[in-house]
Amino acid sequence: MEEVVQFEGETKLYVQYTNARIQTILERYGKEVDSSKVESLTDDLAWQLVKQLNNYPGAIRLAGEKYEPSILARNVLRLAQIFNKYYANIRILEDDDLLESRIALIQAVVIVIEDALSLLGIAAPKKM
Repeated sequence: MEEVVQFEGETKLYVQYTNARIQTILERYGKEVDSSKVESLTDDLAWQLVKQLNNYPGAIRLAGEKYEPSILARNVLRLAQIFNKYYANIRILEDDDLLESRIALIQAVVIVIEDALSLLGIAAPKKM
C-alpha cells in the first residue's frame, strides 16, 4: 500500500503533486500570466522544460496512432521530473527581471500537465 500512495517515483501521484505544487506557486504569484515572456529565459533547465513542452503534441499524436496511452503518460511524467529539477534549482518567485518569464513557463507546464492527465482520465487536483 505504501508504494501506491508515494509522491515520488513514476506514479500518477507524483504528476498530480507536481501540478498542485505549480498551482500553489501561481496562486502565490497572484497576477495574470503573460505567456509571451518565456522567450527571455536562457538557462539550461528552462530550455529543458521548453523542449519537453514542445514534445507534447507529438506524444499525443503518437499515442493515438499506436493506441498506446503509456506514451502520453511517459511524456507527462518526464515533464513533471524536469519541472521538479527546475523547481529545486531555480528560485521561481524571485523578484527580478525574469520573474514573469518563469511564471509564464510554469503556467505552460501546468496547462500541459492538466491536459495530459485529462486525456489519461486522471484528476488534476489544485491542492494536495
